[in-house]
Amino acid sequence: MSRVQRDRTVVGGTRISAVRIFLPEEGIPVMKPHRGVMILVFGILGLVLCQLFAIAAWVMGNNDLKEIRAGRMDPEGEQLTNIGRILGMVGTIILLVGVVIWCLLMILGGGAALWGGG
Repeated sequence: MSRVQRDRTVVGGTRISAVRIFLPEEGIPVMKPHRGVMILVFGILGLVLCQLFAIAAWVMGNNDLKEIRAGRMDPEGEQLTNIGRILGMVGTIILLVGVVIWCLLMILGGGAALWGGG
C-alpha cells in the first residue's frame, strides 16, 4: 500500500497544504486524486449560471464514480462526486425542458405568423 504524507508549509504568509504520495516497492499503482469538489462546483454552476456546466458535471461524475468503484481513484470524494453528478442531471434536464419549450414556442409562433395570426 502506498504511504501518503501531508505537508503544511507557510510561504509568504500563506499556508499551503501539499500531499506527497510515496510509491510502493511492490509496484501497486497509486490511486488518482478525486475531483469531487470540482464536479460539485460544476453541478452548482450548471443550475444557477450555465447549463453546459451541468452536462460536464454529469459526464465527469459518471466517469469518476466508475474509477472510484474500480479502486483506481481516491474513494474519499465519492459523496461529493455523486452530489455533483445528481446536480448535473437536474441541470441537464432543466436545459432540455427549456430547449423543448423554446422549440415549441418557435413552431407555434412561426405558424401563427404564417397563418395571419400574428
